[in-house]
Amino acid sequence: VRVLYASPTGQADDIARRTHARLIAGGIDAGLASLADIDAAALLSARTLLVVASTTGEGDAPDDGRAFESVLAARPGLSGRDFAVLALGERKYAAFCAFGLRVHDGLAACGATALGPCLTADDLDAATLRRWDDLANTLGAGAAPVEPEAPPWTLSARERLNPVGGAPLYRLRLVPPMTCEWQAGDLAEVGTK
Repeated sequence: VRVLYASPTGQADDIARRTHARLIAGGIDAGLASLADIDAAALLSARTLLVVASTTGEGDAPDDGRAFESVLAARPGLSGRDFAVLALGERKYAAFCAFGLRVHDGLAACGATALGPCLTADDLDAATLRRWDDLANTLGAGAAPVEPEAPPWTLSARERLNPVGGAPLYRLRLVPPMTCEWQAGDLAEVGTK
């Protein structure tokens, strides 16, 4: 199984990595790669292709997916291969999940057999993500590995930025633990106790 992704914000990448980890946990020989790194030979080297593809703007491929459309346009013969596509997007755009749908149709046009219809997730809706997990289960995926919980950060300052009366808006200053390797662009999930 080869798990592929195209992800401008990291969401498709994250889902693909979790899917890959579950396949490995289930004892499946699985690889993981960005669509930017895939050519016809790489497609032919796998029996099953699982693709998680985000759509940007009005139906565009993300940067790491653009070249893949050329790979599919060359129509490599993929008969004997199975595939599934999880397309990520937002219904507020007219071309909802268009890139993922093009990938699905392109793989089918190359002769690969779809394991089901293209799964389209509106803003990471939970029901569609469960269907993707169910598909991984049918391939023999194991339980998701437990990710270590990040150590807590310390709140060192809190300043209210807007006047009293409206919903409060605060500037927070957080101090990371010594073990944290924070880089600009990293995302953080903030919870309260």
